Amino acid sequence: MFGIAGFEKFEQAELEHPSPRKEIDGRFIYLSRHYELDVWNIGCVVRNLNLDLFEGRSVFFGIDPERGTYRGRAHLAEMIALICPPPSFVAQGALSYKFFSNQVPPPVSLEQLETNLEGTDRELFLQLMSKMLQWKPQNRLTPKQLVEDPWLKKHTSR
Repeated sequence: MFGIAGFEKFEQAELEHPSPRKEIDGRFIYLSRHYELDVWNIGCVVRNLNLDLFEGRSVFFGIDPERGTYRGRAHLAEMIALICPPPSFVAQGALSYKFFSNQVPPPVSLEQLETNLEGTDRELFLQLMSKMLQWKPQNRLTPKQLVEDPWLKKHTSR
């Protein structure tokens, strides 16, 4: 029988030594298991869910104004506009020239985007988003901190 203990052992083994996910030219590519990266994704999902469900729009569209189609650089520009330019270590990457220039998009604040919530609920939501949408993984909430967040507790308790 493969019970909870079996799943826990499997989970621990995957965290310590992830299974290969893809092989390219004889090299294995592994998926990241950094929890802080997952918190970034949760932040994007929660923010988009709030906009999609309550306001009928998304945060990041990624539509390049020059081509009228989705492009990674347009998506990145929208992220920069929302959470400020990335730390210098990102801009110094080998492929940074493809995505970064001296042209910084005009800033857009979470406060400007959030028009549905009011009062304490709005403030708690904005605080949660600002703690999750951080460039540096070490500055993001951990999953343990996330489950203790007042806004999430309020909207997930039964």
